[in-house]
Amino acid sequence: MPIATITLSPLRTSDVRQVGTFVTSAAADLSTTTVGTTAINSTFMNVASSAGIDADYISIPGGGTSGGTIALPALAATSATQLTLYPVSLVTAVPAGTTITRWNKIMLKGRPRRLQFSNRTTGDRYEWTEGMDVFTLKQYSGAGVYTLLSTFAIVVQAGAINIGPGILAASATYDIQIDY
Repeated sequence: MPIATITLSPLRTSDVRQVGTFVTSAAADLSTTTVGTTAINSTFMNVASSAGIDADYISIPGGGTSGGTIALPALAATSATQLTLYPVSLVTAVPAGTTITRWNKIMLKGRPRRLQFSNRTTGDRYEWTEGMDVFTLKQYSGAGVYTLLSTFAIVVQAGAINIGPGILAASATYDIQIDY
């Protein structure tokens, strides 16, 4: 679900914590489909429409080693029907009609050491701590059940948090806390 609005407290040079909220829309995660097969080692993809897909990360089912889903960084829309994968290339061919989904992105002013966000309605809480594996996120359900989401859940980097498709609920309000 795309993030519709976000409000974060101002970050001053002496601050070590930033808090705020964000709200997701009722719309599905932004996605498009490939037009024609994209070859191995390709650095671009022909798509039905690149509108709104320009993001730091996208998920591509079948684009990874052994046909697994991959998340690719540094994506740029080069035309209305083409996406450029930079500075990476595909390790396997991606067939025509494959759905490509954009990740949600929250811009930051620094590199977080710890991140926590929680769904106000369900009580589900998500945590990431510096040193965790790339793409990994801890989930605690409102009922207290712990799950380690280890497949393309999140990428935390200097300047941004990228949240994978399917993590956020539709039409929900989240509280967020970022420690630097």
